[in-house]
Amino acid sequence: MTTGKNAPQMKSQIMVGMIRCFIAEQEIVMFLSGDYNWPDKWM
Repeated sequence: MTTGKNAPQMKSQIMVGMIRCFIAEQEIVMFLSGDYNWPDKWM
């Protein structure tokens, strides 16, 4: 079983996961600081 084929895909999935976590952290910081009007965003 070779992992050479799956290595690039795994790396891109890790990158996407890191980016999603980063965005989520930014949203949490904005929410906690009171600049985040999430009802307007979701409704």
